[in-house]
Amino acid sequence: MANKIKKTSIKVYVPLIFLLAAIIVLVICIYTFAVKNYKESVDDSVVSGRSVHQAVYGRHTQEVFKKIKENFLKLEDSLSYDIDGSDVDKINSGAGTKWVKVDKNTIDILNKAHDVSQNSGGIFDITSLPLFKLWGFEDSQVCTPAAEEINETLKHVNYNLVNINHNLDRVKLDDEFSLISLKNLLSGILCENAVGVYKGSEISYGIISVGNVTGLYGEKPDQSFWKISLRDPFDSDINIGNIKVKSGYISTFGCNSDKIFFNGEKINKIVNPKTGELPKSDILSATVFYSDPIIAGALSKVCCIIDKEASFKILNHYGAEAIIIDSDKNVHITQNIYDEFNLIKNDYKVYSLSS
Repeated sequence: MANKIKKTSIKVYVPLIFLLAAIIVLVICIYTFAVKNYKESVDDSVVSGRSVHQAVYGRHTQEVFKKIKENFLKLEDSLSYDIDGSDVDKINSGAGTKWVKVDKNTIDILNKAHDVSQNSGGIFDITSLPLFKLWGFEDSQVCTPAAEEINETLKHVNYNLVNINHNLDRVKLDDEFSLISLKNLLSGILCENAVGVYKGSEISYGIISVGNVTGLYGEKPDQSFWKISLRDPFDSDINIGNIKVKSGYISTFGCNSDKIFFNGEKINKIVNPKTGELPKSDILSATVFYSDPIIAGALSKVCCIIDKEASFKILNHYGAEAIIIDSDKNVHITQNIYDEFNLIKNDYKVYSLSS
């Protein structure tokens, strides 16, 4: 009797096993077919003065590209300090006098900026616009201000002057001579918005670069890494190496677009908001890898103002990774991504950046 039961079990389950295997094979075939029919779509354009490159796999990609460009223009209209009626313009216009109602998205961005400002001890500060204007970075007419002018301007530069009422979505600048700018975070803001559009559409995976910020979306079917090139801060047309990255955002500060000629040499367009002076650091460029492009953008600027040891402490607080290049052509890489970097230019030396 026992033998009969055993034989019956085999007769019943073998067909089921074959059926299950056939279903699995069919699902794999359908998935493979679908992926293969997701052709790559590429879009290269200039939006709001920023170069935008997209390479995505999915359906209805042209509609996606169109929506992203429309969103970019709306965001610029909302966040640029020099566009009349933008949220930032309204905040600056009401400085020292009134609370201003703004979009929730603006509140979220200001919160992130405030967080980096606080954790960097004010090395990143969105109220630095008066200093940028004083140095002539805004109109590309750079000149060294008098010490008295710097000291006077510093009175109006302090991220704590930005007050946010989260319940009512209102913002107020406490000082009538203070000004905020989100200009140096805008590429990250646009990049994050584009990835959000991908998530709400039939895009399987892809990559987008907005200015010096790159966003990675989804996983490749073979789960392989993206290979991101690292530019030479002395010559932006040359790559010094590449790094394998699977997800997240990459923000670089110190590329050619971030530099300007001053006293016969190229310098980064950045001021230390604590001193009002140009940074005394020997750091030429910083590339930060993080899950949030706005914070990554802020951290990349922090790393170009202070020394690499101080930068590491702030990066470590966020769990961010970075590649920092100094004027002696030394490449300092945080430990978690050190093995993923491939140097191709032999006049550079690579070091692990740690505490």
